Amino acid sequence: MEKSNFKKSSKEIQFLKAELERTAGLKVRTPSDFNYLTEVITNSTNEMLSSTTLKRLWGYISGAENIRHSTLNVLSKYLGYKNWDDFITVNFKKVFDAVYSTELKENAHLEILWEPNRRIKIKHLVNNTYAIEEQTNTVFKKGDTFKCPFFILHEPLCITELKQGNNEISLYVFGGAGITAIKADHADVMESSDARKGGGNFKIFNTINKAII
Repeated sequence: MEKSNFKKSSKEIQFLKAELERTAGLKVRTPSDFNYLTEVITNSTNEMLSSTTLKRLWGYISGAENIRHSTLNVLSKYLGYKNWDDFITVNFKKVFDAVYSTELKENAHLEILWEPNRRIKIKHLVNNTYAIEEQTNTVFKKGDTFKCPFFILHEPLCITELKQGNNEISLYVFGGAGITAIKADHADVMESSDARKGGGNFKIFNTINKAII
């Protein structure tokens, strides 16, 4: 089973546990509490979940530091979300019209989407440089790096210095129809970027000899 990138000590998991206790109406402290919560979640979601899994999540017994993604999906469904990604998006991510690299904190994470069904999750390093952490239906691979000064909603994704192993491509332009969503954690983007919401509709891409992917 695939483990998530979220550790038990992360703010996301701590908030999840608080929401589970609030929804169930109890503080989870004893074995009977875990048994009760397991039964409530199973009855609500029609998906199997063991009390041992919850005990590991709360640190009542020792276990893996990272929680399985399937477990987080079930817990999120109990709270009324579609899945774990939905839980994270609603509570910890913000959708932006524009994000500028100069306004991102170091190690900030972004999720960029475009059609048809393309997605990348990237980590901001330094000097407009990003590393690919996850990708869906793109030419990218985990660990690839590239440079990009900004991301503009409804404009193509224009990157430079794409490094894939020993290969480097000077210019790539993705998504001819434009980026459909830019998502980031609330804490990763400075206030000034949110203030630009609705602006930044740059048309510089018209001057580029595009290699649209």
